[in-house]
Amino acid sequence: MSRRYWFRPKSFGYGATPTTWQGWALTLASALVSAAAVVTAVIAETRQWPDRRPLQAACVIVFVATILATIAVSRSKTDGDWRWRP
Repeated sequence: MSRRYWFRPKSFGYGATPTTWQGWALTLASALVSAAAVVTAVIAETRQWPDRRPLQAACVIVFVATILATIAVSRSKTDGDWRWRP
C-alpha cells in the first residue's frame, strides 16, 4: 500500500501547502472550526452573556487544539520535511 501525501513542502518559507482534496478539506475544516470558536467568543463578550468566561475558555481550547491537530496531521501527510526555504 503506497503512502498518499496530502501536502507538499512550500517552495519559499516554512510549512506545507495542500495538493489533494483531502489536504484542502483539512485546511478548510480547520479554518471553519477556528473561525467559529473566535466568533463565538467575541459574540459572548459583546452581548455580555452570563457565565461567558467558561465558554470563552472553551473556545480558546478548541482553537488551540484545532491548530495543533492541523499542524500534526499536515506534518505527517507532507511529502518531505518542513524547513525554512529562502
